Amino acid sequence: MKRKLWAYWTLVQGGFYLMGSVVTPYLRSLGLDPGRIGLYQSVSGVAAVVGSLGGGAVGDRWGRREAILMARFLHLAGTAMLLVARRWDLLLAVAVLSGLSQMAGPAFSALVAGESQNSSRATFFGGLQTVAWLMGVGFPLLGGVIADRWGARVAMGASLPFFLAALVVASALRPSCPAGGAGGARVAPLYAEGGCRPGRGWGAWEGLWVPGMRSTVVGLMAGHLVSAVVNGVINLALPLWVQDYLGGGYTEIAGAGSAVALGSAITIFLGGKLADRYGRKKVGTFTLVWAGLGAAAFPLVKSIWHLYVLLFLICLAANAGGPAVSAMAAECVRPSVRATFSGLLQSLWWGGLAVGSALGGFLYARGLLPVWIAIVAGGAMQLLLWLTLVRETLGLEVTEPPSASGYQVASGVTEC
Repeated sequence: MKRKLWAYWTLVQGGFYLMGSVVTPYLRSLGLDPGRIGLYQSVSGVAAVVGSLGGGAVGDRWGRREAILMARFLHLAGTAMLLVARRWDLLLAVAVLSGLSQMAGPAFSALVAGESQNSSRATFFGGLQTVAWLMGVGFPLLGGVIADRWGARVAMGASLPFFLAALVVASALRPSCPAGGAGGARVAPLYAEGGCRPGRGWGAWEGLWVPGMRSTVVGLMAGHLVSAVVNGVINLALPLWVQDYLGGGYTEIAGAGSAVALGSAITIFLGGKLADRYGRKKVGTFTLVWAGLGAAAFPLVKSIWHLYVLLFLICLAANAGGPAVSAMAAECVRPSVRATFSGLLQSLWWGGLAVGSALGGFLYARGLLPVWIAIVAGGAMQLLLWLTLVRETLGLEVTEPPSASGYQVASGVTEC
């Protein structure tokens, strides 16, 4: 099962990175101004909110594989339509399909969490995220080179074989129905008897709101929202900044993505290992402080190479907290509602990206200084939420209720 998860993830990330850096400048080549590009991304973000919530519910109730397959069909349709769409209404339809396809994320995260234990969960997430960033080192640059030489549509079309192969692998994803929990602790079965289908007992919202973990749930939700707004601003402004102020084209924009991916790939697996050894909260605190210091240096950028170096240095540590957050999100709720909670977090992420994209277009039209202020302020807010609300979950695992008496937060070695 783990090998199939690795294969699926690698194929999806390869296709995504091949076309990801091309979409924004391609939309501009069709005559869309920054405001409309921001609206396109916002519509996609709103659709992703719906897809994430729906994907989490489908994954926990009817099956994680089923949710992933639905998402892959939607994404293939959206990518194919983007290759031929020219009218604004059709482009908006592409944005909707692309957003809805994000329903795969919660189901995939739940599968990964179910195939790992508390003591090594962040490492497993870190390994997968390392693969994603490694794909991001060369594939955005390859997509940019293809777009500069043969056109953006050729670069986007080259991603289709990856997505088709991912669909085939997804059809073979079948959970192993683990019952293991933190360390050697017993956790009630995640699935109903008779097959790898999620159980239907106990309300999902009750399983998300467990005593002892409530502040962590709130902190992760608020942190995801703020982080997404910041990233939405960056995603909108960065390609336009490269084009308008640094004189770059498709290749230079893709180079910025490669700098981000290279910095992240070098340390993100180490971040997972450290989170499993020293704690999720310590690793997350360090990465947030590092990211804030790096963002404060953006006004010093005067050339495309200055930007590459700064992005590399920021991401050398900033994204290393990703595995810690992923593991914490799996450990602060009941196992059988992990996809639902992951979908809720992902919906907040995409909703925040939608707000951030619109905000980024508004701020960028008024100069780079407002963009920089928004990024720094958002980073400071993330750090405050992390320090005040989030609880360490290394060695802790929420168990299924053995009776109507309620839920328990188990230690890594205690049978509940």
